[in-house]
Formats: sequence, C-alpha cells, structure tokens
Amino acid sequence: MGKMIAVIAKVRARDAAAFEDMVTGVAANVEAVEPGNVFYRAYRTGDPNTFVAIEVYRDQTAHEAHMNSDHRAKAAARVMELLDGSIEADRLEQVW
Repeated sequence: MGKMIAVIAKVRARDAAAFEDMVTGVAANVEAVEPGNVFYRAYRTGDPNTFVAIEVYRDQTAHEAHMNSDHRAKAAARVMELLDGSIEADRLEQVW
C-alpha cells in the first residue's frame, strides 16, 4: 500500500445553504462509489460562509481516480458557481 493522500481545501460560498446542500450530496456519492476514499467531510468555520473540506485517499492511485472521475468533474463545475473566490487547497502526502 502506498502513502495516504490528504487534501485540505478552504472555500468561501456565496450562498452557504446551497453550497452545504450540494457538497453533502457530493460527499455521499464519493463515499458510495470510491473505494479508495477514506474520509470526505466539510466543516463550517467561524464565518458562516467559509468551509474547510478534508479529503483522505488510500493512496495516490485512489486520489487520481477521484480527480479523474466524471462525478467529480460535474460537481467541480457546480462548486465553482457557488463560490465567492477561488479554492485554497493543499495536497498532503502521509509521512508516517
């Protein structure tokens, strides 16, 4: 097994309720159809329109499968419509 890959992304939504509703569906879909996904959650910060997403994948292959999936491409287009600005994201590779 390779090293786990994590992605931590911070976004600001134009419409927090619409964004939360949309990403809740995305998360359920990722967990249902991506066996390489270990964890996929979004959290609201102290600012009601700012969210932090944490995604964890079994390995690089699982992360690539997620990034290249049709459902991710469709969701990404909708996410961008709901954002107030760009996505700040860090890709992390497991050390231990």
